[in-house]
Amino acid sequence: MYTIREAASNLGLDLSQATAVIQGYGNAGAFAHKLIEQLFGTKVIAVSDSRGAIHSADGIDAQAAQEHKDATGSVVGLAGATRVELRTCSNSKRTC
Repeated sequence: MYTIREAASNLGLDLSQATAVIQGYGNAGAFAHKLIEQLFGTKVIAVSDSRGAIHSADGIDAQAAQEHKDATGSVVGLAGATRVELRTCSNSKRTC
């Protein structure tokens, strides 16, 4: 969180008006989500775990996401969020 705060300060970015995405919703990702909301008021609009990713332009509540993951094993399917279809490229010469 210190790095995020300092980088935002150097860039002149108001974190209370910013949005964020959390890639990897294990212990560290879930804790980062909670802290960025609580400390800076940053709205998290997407999160992913090993089973998929979700998005909500209105923001994803850290507690609701964690409770859903604890109950189901994934953030996918969280009420109020849309599943994001992930694509991968195996050919480095083509654009995804």
